[in-house]
This record gives sequence, structure tokens and C-alpha cells, in this order.
Amino acid sequence: MNTILLCFANDDDPSRRLRVLQEEDEGIDRLLDMRSKDGVVVKERLSYATTGAVAQKILNNQPSLMIFHFSGHAGSTILELEDTTARGEGLAGLLAGCPNLALIFLNGCSTFDHIRLLVEHNVRGCIIATQTPVEDRAAKTFSLAFYEALLIYQKSIKQALDSARKTLALAEPIAIESIDRGSIRLTKPVTRNQWYFYAPDEEAAGWEWPVTVPEGQPQYTPNFTLRLELFKALRQYDPTLTALYQLQRKLKMPEEDQILWLNSEIQSRLPYPVFEPLRRILAPAIGKDGKWIPIPATVERLTQYVNLYESVVDLLVSTLLAQVLAGPLLRLSENDPNPLPEGEAELLRPLLTEGWSDLPPERLVATLKTLYRFVAPGQKELFIPEIRDLARLIDEQDAFLQSIVFFHGLRKQLDAGDGLGHIGSLCQRGEAHLVAFCSQLGFWANYRLESFKTIQVVRFFHRSPEYRHQKVVLREVYEGSNRGRFQEDRLKDLWECQSVLLVKIQRRLIDDRSVEEPVPGGFLNIAPLIIDQNAYCRSDNSVFDLYSFHSFRAGELWFKRVASPKLKLLKIKMNDDLHDDKLGLETTDDQLRFDYDVLRDQFSAIHQLLAISQTAAPVETVTAPADEDDLFDFPGQ
Repeated sequence: MNTILLCFANDDDPSRRLRVLQEEDEGIDRLLDMRSKDGVVVKERLSYATTGAVAQKILNNQPSLMIFHFSGHAGSTILELEDTTARGEGLAGLLAGCPNLALIFLNGCSTFDHIRLLVEHNVRGCIIATQTPVEDRAAKTFSLAFYEALLIYQKSIKQALDSARKTLALAEPIAIESIDRGSIRLTKPVTRNQWYFYAPDEEAAGWEWPVTVPEGQPQYTPNFTLRLELFKALRQYDPTLTALYQLQRKLKMPEEDQILWLNSEIQSRLPYPVFEPLRRILAPAIGKDGKWIPIPATVERLTQYVNLYESVVDLLVSTLLAQVLAGPLLRLSENDPNPLPEGEAELLRPLLTEGWSDLPPERLVATLKTLYRFVAPGQKELFIPEIRDLARLIDEQDAFLQSIVFFHGLRKQLDAGDGLGHIGSLCQRGEAHLVAFCSQLGFWANYRLESFKTIQVVRFFHRSPEYRHQKVVLREVYEGSNRGRFQEDRLKDLWECQSVLLVKIQRRLIDDRSVEEPVPGGFLNIAPLIIDQNAYCRSDNSVFDLYSFHSFRAGELWFKRVASPKLKLLKIKMNDDLHDDKLGLETTDDQLRFDYDVLRDQFSAIHQLLAISQTAAPVETVTAPADEDDLFDFPGQ
């Protein structure tokens, strides 16, 4: 087991106190916690480091010490600890006895001469130090950006340094100079906030955080844990899935066929915003000879992870918001003078203007916690009561924040194309974070999303009118089939057209098949937060085309395509005298046109409810416990 030793020391003198040192200490600690489940590194943390404690920690962990980090006041050959000044010569002597040392990070002022002392004592490993005074906040920003790149995004020491430099350069002048043995005795003048990097060789500079699987844990197999956890989550809400699985096991199909069957059954119980990116992840890799090959770790796979994460978040926020807004919008339509208290409107207003796609992790989690308070027990009756438990988990568990931090940073790196770290490790860690999200999605087995386009009223002389709805279930699209296309459905009630509706369902096992049946109780309208563009198309026989709300800017509604967020945004003007919108491309006379009047009306009601300017800137589900002994030979491992 490897060890990382973190040492922080401050000064009691108010004039010399480092005001953000504690933030650096706590920030690095949080980043390390995100790797704690790996089980390959032990963290030793001294928030108030004394000379005796530092020496004892180094001596106790000499064989396993991998990283030594110090932050605090320092000098050319000293480190100022909590009790007294530590000699650089003595520190170098202690670290010389650590054969596995990969990095010494001395994040204090003017620590350059420590490099010479460490090299003279034959200390193996890279060294990061400074030649001049370093500003307190700059030192914190630099070290947190470095460890985020090293720990979270699996970059090498050299790559992590470059990431830290770019992060700090946004706000501070900074330079990092690489040196070798010949330039350790530095004499030329340097600037403030300049770090130096010493690496004994290229192999040391390319060192990455270890990713070895701990003894006793199974080797990582792509998709196995994700598939298993989704299956376990879904069958808690759909007993037919367990029954079908038990029937399938009796057939003793080849493992590849079992995996395809499982993929199909899992995906068929999830709405399209989750289904489509998940389908791309779970799809087997096929070689040129038509045979299955191990799923490769690629940048494309990481992109699919981010797409699935963003789709899950979009669906969660949209559903929570739709649930929160449903009551106030109804009261607004009934001319209630106070449909929503101003305090609540103020909390919701940023979501319907800025959106949530680009929120930093802490603000996104704060947003989810705010929405949880709207649906907390005792607040109101919910169309989706299970979402209350999910919102509570987000409110109480740090695992969700850690996953959001991971995917937020991964998306930024993918967008920048700025040298990802170890792709294999990132794929493994990304799947672990997906499991944290997807293992809470089992309740979707009891619901489905449907897009309603038009409604035809048919009147009869001797019986009640009939409502013929053009609708499509938002789950999957198969080329060359009718699935995913609008078809007529005759209903006794009048539902809402040109909208995406959430409908409750139940499943029954009929002839060894799981059959969906709608449950009485109406619907929850998710529009206009999730929309089907083809529900507004004036032509017929359209396949659904889903978008989720992005933001409202300068009188325009912006939407991003579900499962393909990098495609061009759909932009719709709130006030259009022509009542005629085109795709956001160059158009021709024969191009399809769309009628967005219903969409505009839906947003107008929301804007009225929340006092947003039109030109604003930017049933109780009974779970079915399942015996998990039948999963001991779950395929794919």
C-alpha cells in the first residue's frame, strides 16, 4: 500500500498568517477522498504539522511513501512548521530513506534550494519548488489544480503541472521552468509566482497515480458493474424482470446472447434520454472478423460517459422542475393572485434563464438541494413519489457531488482537447461514477415518456366523443420499423398535445413477455423543459427528435439535443410575428417548417409565474425486494 503525506503549517502572527492555507488543506483532502475507494493509497494528513510529527510520519512510512507535500511558510533551506523551523538538510536525509518516493511538492516561498539538498542526498522522485515569494491564494489555486489533474483525471506529473499552470494563468502571471541537475544552482533573476520542476528522467516526469486493482477485488471488466447495478435497481420496481431473468437462465444461452438479452431488457425500461446514451455504452465491440473483442478504452467512450451523465442530470432536473411548477401553473391558470410566493420564485428564476447545463458542480448540487426542499416530505403530493428519495440522497450524500465534479472536469478536458491522462483508468473511474447515478434510476421502470403531437376529436351521435391522439413512446428508434414513430392512440380523455408527458405504467408477465399497461392517474407534463421538435412539425409521419432546455437568452429559447449535446443548439424566438421557425441552418423554400406557438405559450406562462422579462439575459410505488443469490453468475464478468 502506498502512502501520501500532507503537511500544512501556519503562523500564529496575524500579519504572517496564510489565510487560505486551510482551504488548500481541505481541498486536497476532498480530492484524495474521491480516490479512497481505489484502495491503493493511504492518506496521512497533518493539518498542524510539527517537526516531531513530520519526522515520525516519514520514518513510519519510509518503505511506502509515494508523495510528500508541504504547504506553509518556507525559506531557501528551511520549512517553518507549527512548533519550530525545520532544516532542509534534515528533511532531505529523512526522505532519502524512501525508495518509492515519486514526488516532493514544496508549496512555500523560495524553496528552490531544497531541490539541491534533495538531489545531493540521492532522493529519487520529481520535485516542485519555488524561487521567489508565492502569493497565498495563487499557491492554493496552483496546488488544487495540480492534484485535481493528477488524482481525478489521471494525468502524469508533467501533464498535471501544465494543467495547473493554465488554470492559474487565467488570473495570475505564472511560469513553470523545468530544470535538470546542471541548472540546480540558479543565479538568474526570476519573477513572482514562478515554480520550478525537477525530474531525474522522463520516466519520473511521466509518473501517474497508481491504478492497480487491490488484492481480493475482481479485475475491472467494462460494463459489467454498470449492467449489474442497473439490473438490480430496475428489478426492485419491476418484478417481471426477475421472473424473465430466471426463465432466461434455464435456457442456458451462450454468454454473448445473455449479455445482449440483458442490455435489451435494461434499456427497454428506461426513457429515451437515458436509453440512447446507455445503448452506445453497453453495445459490444465487434472485430473485423465479426467476433466480440474486449471493449477498448477510448476518448469516444469517455464522451459517451459524459453524454449519459448529462442526460441523467437533464432528466432529473427537468422532472423535478416540472413537478415543482405543476401546482403553481395550475393556480395561475385559475387566476390565483399569488400562485407562487416571491421567495420561491426567486430560487427558481435562474434555472429558467441561465439553465443548468453549464453550472459548476457546487452550484448544480446546490440547485438540486433547492429543488429537493420543494418536494420534501409534507410539502406536496407528487406525481413521482420516488423522486423524493432520490432528491434526499443527493441532499445527504457526498458521492453525488464527487461524481458531478468528475464529469464536469472531464467534459471541460474533452471540450478543450487538452491531453487527457491515462484513458484506461479514466474509463474505469468514469464507469464507477456512472454507477453512483444509474443505481438510483430503478423507479423509471414504472414510468414512460410519451410525445403527443396532435389530437383529433371524433364526435358520435349515441356515445361520448373519442379523442384520437398522435403519440409515440419515447424509448427507442429502430430503423425500418414503426417503433419511434407517431401512431394513433384512442383515449377517452383529452390529453395535452405538442408536449412530452410522463405516464405511469405497470408491467405484467404474459406468455413469457413483460407487457406494459398504463396506470390510471393522468400524467405530468415535462414540456417545455424537454421537448420533441417533431411534435411541432407541420408534416406527418415524423420520428421523435428530443431536446432539453439549455437557457433563455435575449428573447430566445435555447435547447440542446438529447444524447447528442455537442450538436448545434436549437434556438427559438419567443416573439416571432411570422409564427414560423426554421432549423438553425441555411434553409430552402422546401425545408420543413415548425409551429412553436404551444411551446411559446408554455414558456410565457412560466415567465409570468416567475416574473421573467421576455428579453431576459442570460401512486405510491411498492418495491419488490429480490433475492440477489441468483446473480452469482451474472454474465459479462
